Amino acid sequence: MKSKIEEMKELYPIGSIIEGEVYMLVPFGIFLKIDHPTFMGLIEIIDIKDKQELFDYSSFPPIASKIKGRVMGYQPDNNQIYLSVKPSIMEDN
Repeated sequence: MKSKIEEMKELYPIGSIIEGEVYMLVPFGIFLKIDHPTFMGLIEIIDIKDKQELFDYSSFPPIASKIKGRVMGYQPDNNQIYLSVKPSIMEDN
């Protein structure tokens, strides 16, 4: 049986793009429902914009909207996959 981290790495490799549905907005970021029964996506505030400026929470996407993010890391204890939507990260290299 695979560990959570092994399953996360296999299904959602670092650098891959995944789509999710916004289901919760919190002061530190955005939680996404992704195509997995227990894993979720997390986009922290620092991974939304390229410039580190005062963040305007009204620019968060609305609940139930679909957004894509690039996989940046994992937190298996919380079933979270860290994503970034920064324009510089989302550009294809």
